[in-house]
Amino acid sequence: MKPTHVFTILIVSCVISLLASGCNFWTKDNIVGPNNPPPGNGNGNPVNSTTVSYLNDVQPIFDAKCITCHGVLGGLNLTSFDKLMIGGNTGLVVTAGDGAGSLLVKRIDGTIPPQMPVGSSSLSNAEVLLIKIWIDEDASNN
Repeated sequence: MKPTHVFTILIVSCVISLLASGCNFWTKDNIVGPNNPPPGNGNGNPVNSTTVSYLNDVQPIFDAKCITCHGVLGGLNLTSFDKLMIGGNTGLVVTAGDGAGSLLVKRIDGTIPPQMPVGSSSLSNAEVLLIKIWIDEDASNN
């Protein structure tokens, strides 16, 4: 049998299998376009259907890894939402809706040195991403 015949048989078999399984991959819901944008927050960042909670998700990270320095000492205070939003010695650290552009994220991901927390292990990628998503979702006190 010629290689082209084998290829044709393989393609036909795949198409038949997809049709037999009731494949609905090419529905209007799966095609991205002007009337059906990709999921996300408009900044190209995917957003889960669950909103990140400051109280339940973000503050526990600060409590566990940050408030030893950023709680009692001067500068940025991370013990509450209100104190976080005041900022620190360098000004505001959260730009609601712009996680990647926020000084807080740039410090915890190491984009701007020194990477926080200084003198202890860095936040995990998942923790940094959670804080970034919370800020992308407009940094609400929720």
